[in-house]
Amino acid sequence: MATFRLINLSTGVVTEQVLGTSPPYLAASHAWSEQRFPLGRRFLESPGRQALKAVNERRFAGTVDYCWVDTICINQQDDADMNQQIPLMGRIFGDSIAVVIILSCDLQMSQASVDRIVEQLKPAVRMHEEEEWAEQGAIWRTGHGRKLIIKGMRGLARLTTTPWATRVWTLQEYILASQVIWTGKELVPLVIQDILFSALPDICDTLRIEECLGDEFHRLYSYFSGMANMRLARGDRTRVMELLGNRSAELPRDEVYGIMAASGVEISTSTSETNKGAWSKWFEQAVSCGHLRWLLMPVATPAPLTHRGKPSCILPDFDIRHKLSSSSGLDTVKPLGLVRMEEGTVIVDGRWLGVCTVKKHLGTVHEPVPNEIHRDITLILFSQGKSRRARKVASAFGGGRYNSRQINVIATILQRNYRKAVRAVKLQRERDFRLRLQNAIEDTIWGDFMQFQMGQMPGMNEGTAYLAHLRRGSILVEAPMVLPTTQAIPSTELGIIDLGARTIDKRCVFMIVAGANADGDMRGSVLHRVAVTLPVTGDYENHIAKLPLRSHQTGYISLMDPLSITAGVIAIIQTANKALSLCLTFRTALKESPSGLTRTIDEVRNLRNIFEALQLGLDGKTDTLAGADVGIVYEKVRGSISGILPHSQAILDELEQRLSSPLPAASAPVSAISRVSAAARWYLIEPEVKSCLDRLEKCKTRLILALSVHQSLEASNSRIEDKLNAMSASKSEAEDSGIFKWLSSITFRPSHLDTVRQHQVGTSNWVSACNEFKKWYRGDTRLLWLNGASYTYCDFRKSESLEPSNILGSIVAQCCIETGSIPGAIRAAFKASQSAGHEAPPSLTLLKESLSEMLQTRKIFILIDGLDESRMSIELGDIIRSIYIRDSHSHARVLVTGRKTESLEQVFNDALQLQLHDHRQEIREDIQVYVRSQLQKNRHLQWLPSEIKQHISDALAADSNL
Repeated sequence: MATFRLINLSTGVVTEQVLGTSPPYLAASHAWSEQRFPLGRRFLESPGRQALKAVNERRFAGTVDYCWVDTICINQQDDADMNQQIPLMGRIFGDSIAVVIILSCDLQMSQASVDRIVEQLKPAVRMHEEEEWAEQGAIWRTGHGRKLIIKGMRGLARLTTTPWATRVWTLQEYILASQVIWTGKELVPLVIQDILFSALPDICDTLRIEECLGDEFHRLYSYFSGMANMRLARGDRTRVMELLGNRSAELPRDEVYGIMAASGVEISTSTSETNKGAWSKWFEQAVSCGHLRWLLMPVATPAPLTHRGKPSCILPDFDIRHKLSSSSGLDTVKPLGLVRMEEGTVIVDGRWLGVCTVKKHLGTVHEPVPNEIHRDITLILFSQGKSRRARKVASAFGGGRYNSRQINVIATILQRNYRKAVRAVKLQRERDFRLRLQNAIEDTIWGDFMQFQMGQMPGMNEGTAYLAHLRRGSILVEAPMVLPTTQAIPSTELGIIDLGARTIDKRCVFMIVAGANADGDMRGSVLHRVAVTLPVTGDYENHIAKLPLRSHQTGYISLMDPLSITAGVIAIIQTANKALSLCLTFRTALKESPSGLTRTIDEVRNLRNIFEALQLGLDGKTDTLAGADVGIVYEKVRGSISGILPHSQAILDELEQRLSSPLPAASAPVSAISRVSAAARWYLIEPEVKSCLDRLEKCKTRLILALSVHQSLEASNSRIEDKLNAMSASKSEAEDSGIFKWLSSITFRPSHLDTVRQHQVGTSNWVSACNEFKKWYRGDTRLLWLNGASYTYCDFRKSESLEPSNILGSIVAQCCIETGSIPGAIRAAFKASQSAGHEAPPSLTLLKESLSEMLQTRKIFILIDGLDESRMSIELGDIIRSIYIRDSHSHARVLVTGRKTESLEQVFNDALQLQLHDHRQEIREDIQVYVRSQLQKNRHLQWLPSEIKQHISDALAADSNL
């Protein structure tokens, strides 16, 4: 039988009551910092009691005798009492006759004025609820309707001006109330419909009512809108946890305890618990209760540690849990079968769908300033201005909503607007970016596509998007998936599990895992959750439903796993950065830095630097570990550091918890009072901080010793490796030379050097100055065709220089020499060609794919002269087009010269052209410069009179067929 305490409103006497059988009472919701019930001041003299009494008299005719106030009814100095009463607070607020929200500001409203504006806004609320934007939007976007919306928003905004709006506990108190009554300094009780907090901000956002988008209304959008939706019971109750990202609590653990009753999932409390520990326990309890949506959050960070000190691939990171939840696209996910948690590992029934292969890197959302995401520019940049890639992006992000014709329209828009988007990004003028649409059909389809992305793309806000192939048998679906930005692309095939997650419009969200074969048989004891897909088409729902349910285990990552060492190191670096930030906040608030604080900053910074060096080694970016596989590196140091990682993380978490305090931000002005408060706070926590530092020092010593042993071994090995490298260097150079000759028989360098020597200084400058060349060079177009009779490399007298395979092979060879590396596929094909019976030259497919690979990461200018001399000019032209169109490489710039033949016109009919006959005057001047130079330098012509030289120059220019 649970008991709690109530206060007599008239006498202030506190009495014990049985929960569920108590007399009617009012529950006070207030922020402690507003001093409505000041500590040390009698209840009967407090401003909060006056507010409760006024509400009782005006709303309940004085019939309520009792009230509940947390600062009085819970003994704040008794840990046992707090641990007993905190779990009861959900029922305490839910059973009250009303929750009275007591604010310290003037609300400047009466109930009559509130009722009047509510009545006037009823049609607007109905428009919002029934989504009648097309029919009713114009009425509320302009004129009198717009003024009413603004008036209503300003009234609501007055409720957001005090700290009550940003506290964790007050969120729960509002959500659980059977009735909410607001009151301010004037002691006027107000009842305001919850739907207004949800509908009005959304109306302003949808109709772009700019007057209501400023700082005055920020808290309505960020705090009150979601709060009202939860009170209106819209969606899964556990989603209340996503409202906590911008709210604060006096004690960090209350960031979980303060809202868990409203979530419907409660855990035991402890005054020594950390916020991350409480979050880990709540998460496991929520999943155990069947709230599987929390298993399917976007994966944005390496595996965080649970309250057991173990890394987990299923636990959403505490610091961004609200962002992950709100961007998941999922509401309620009902289990398909059994669900249970065992020591951080979830055992859940699901359907094994097949294998997933990561195919293309797409990128991150384009967010030039925080919270200003440009989804249209993001997708355009993903397409890279290439038709084939644009279609893939349109199809994948279309989520099965659009037919083939509509996908083509979207892809065309993506490709057409690429250069314009790139220019807007370069100039940092994204806000001025406007799509170029050609007709009403494009406008309609694109408008729907962008509206659709409001629910499709948020899942990639915190990570990096990739295009993946989901495959089962003959069925293949392309879908976007998101990985942490710091994570390397998985090189092996992954698995797909369906846990029954569906969006409101019945699209599917799948879990992507590692650790099983193509049939779903696990290689180890648990699967590792790698990612989740963005919503995928539901067209295969009937097929999926026929697959059998199987039990899958995922969660805890063994520290013997190479992936977990990287995740653990990154987590430690992140926690160290947070601890340093808190230390600097203390340092800003204090006039002089105490020696203990200085030591704390130095110790944490040193430990962070060591782990950053270790992380570089794991990434293969140090001299000793460059190019090494993460698993191999880990094998070398695993035995020494396996126990250090979780111990270091636990100590840093504790240190962060000790340093957490309601101090002003480092950028805020520091007052004398805040200095005294910071000094007192430091004095209280310094012994605990010192204990953490002593333990960190031991961890650091052990880590340095482990790495020193590893480096000594590496140093001894490196001397042997140097000798081996010297022996293999000459062999490698000979092999590379053989590969270059095998790729192409054209000796391009002598021909190029000969042409350079023959070039006359001061000629052809007009080419680089003309508009066509500038457009090509800066990337507005990727192919420039210079028309004219020219020949240099494609020489009809040298048949080998005219073969497509030789020309493309020469280009590939030059790229290999320039980059200093040869693709693995070329090496393998060359070795195969040297085997008995395999003396074939490189295939065009191999050459094109190799060039495609090199163009992924480097900008390369390709110049092909005299293409018209080749009898296979059409075949060559098709290859050139594949470089910059079909393979869609924005890094390629191709310049082709040659006479304007019929065959080349068929190939390059849509290319930008620089035609020599349009520049006759410039060419004549070039000829005259060249002739004059030869007449002056050539010893056989120097003796000629100046009149003869001039005649020769004029005659050659006149007879140049221009």
